[in-house]
Amino acid sequence: MRVALTEMSPGGEAVGRANGLVVFARYALPGEEAEVTITHRRKSWARGTATEIVRASPARVAPPCPHFGVCGGCEWQHAAYDAQIAFKTQIVRQQLARIGKLPDAEVLPCLPCPLPYGYRNHTQVAVAADGAIGYREAGSQRVTPARVCPILDPSLEQLLRFLIEADIHPPDHLREIHLRAGVATGERMIVFELDREALDEAARQVAGLPAPPDTAIAVSTAGGETRIVVGNPRLHERVGDITYAYSATTFFQVNTVMAGRLVETVMQALELSGTEHVLDLYCGAGLFTAPISARAGYVLGIESGRGAVRDARDNLRDRANATVIEADVKRGLLDYDVRKRAWQRVVMDPPRAGIDAEALAHVAAIGAARLVYVSCDPATLARDAGRLKDHGYNLRSAQPLDLFPQTHHVETVAVFDRMQGKPPGLPLPPPAGTSRRLVLQHAIRPPSADKP
Repeated sequence: MRVALTEMSPGGEAVGRANGLVVFARYALPGEEAEVTITHRRKSWARGTATEIVRASPARVAPPCPHFGVCGGCEWQHAAYDAQIAFKTQIVRQQLARIGKLPDAEVLPCLPCPLPYGYRNHTQVAVAADGAIGYREAGSQRVTPARVCPILDPSLEQLLRFLIEADIHPPDHLREIHLRAGVATGERMIVFELDREALDEAARQVAGLPAPPDTAIAVSTAGGETRIVVGNPRLHERVGDITYAYSATTFFQVNTVMAGRLVETVMQALELSGTEHVLDLYCGAGLFTAPISARAGYVLGIESGRGAVRDARDNLRDRANATVIEADVKRGLLDYDVRKRAWQRVVMDPPRAGIDAEALAHVAAIGAARLVYVSCDPATLARDAGRLKDHGYNLRSAQPLDLFPQTHHVETVAVFDRMQGKPPGLPLPPPAGTSRRLVLQHAIRPPSADKP
């Protein structure tokens, strides 16, 4: 059907109306008129792909990638970069208004990435039945062979070509192959992820692979268990003036340049004077924990991933005012070491699903004067912002950052201040009887200078 598109949806599709339906069109832009081939239809809406542009937007550009429109990775290479930035600002504002019921929220203009292409330090590729290496097609499990990927850091694009030209025989039970790079350090890693527990067998199968210089090879399971076959068990990346170590399956921001902007934005939002006690929830390998420890009196991180906790230990080894607890956030917030302190600041960097309602209530009950929420999904941020308002916190500002150019994904740093004169959320339940053991087993306390 022919559709006049009027806005961009949070999912990256242009939206318009036709024949009484709301129509979501991939590869179209607001201000365009397009012929849309419908692939899904319901009573009040339809979804499809723009197959002919009848009237083009001035923001339309030629995509540089030959796989655009087939590969499922990028949706916005057909949009000029300044338009992408405007869309992301609009999406964050729209979601806070519609889902969070915060129509007057201050949403600052999205911070652009200085590298709209060549920025990714991590990608996942798949292997087709005929051995071809590439990316899964949009909305499908089919693999389209790919020798180039313009959004990859050049060192990873070289690694992709190496895999293709080496004519490798992947290990049995392969799920996908991860390519990772420390952009600032020149280190790289190939991780073969399996869909079942067969690490020893897989390690033997890939042991003979030729490894390019400064490239480690590992096998892992989806649960995070890993065997290093060749090279260093950890990658290193420099963000600002801090070098971080992280393991094969530990999450690290995929955009190294913008990770630095993200850390700067979070630190500015915290407004630390040097004496505050700070909670860092979902702390990962310590991306925020390390710089916070340099500017606060004390910081405690909570992280559920055991590998990430081990990485955080290395990254915080020389910082005597930093501790990490291995626990899910909801349980960790009830722990003795958390409950016994007064916290002035809380940083939260949850996964895309946002924060569990009960855990969010526990965060509010702590009563910190300021919360800084780092989100990779405007919808779950908006939901949680609405809940925080009910718990006594006002949204002061939301700063989108473009960590994912050429896609609809957007990172946001939201700042919440406790309302004056309002009790800080619901009271916390009494401490669990085993909470002290949780700290003793999983706290990571860096050694002091006078002890071995």
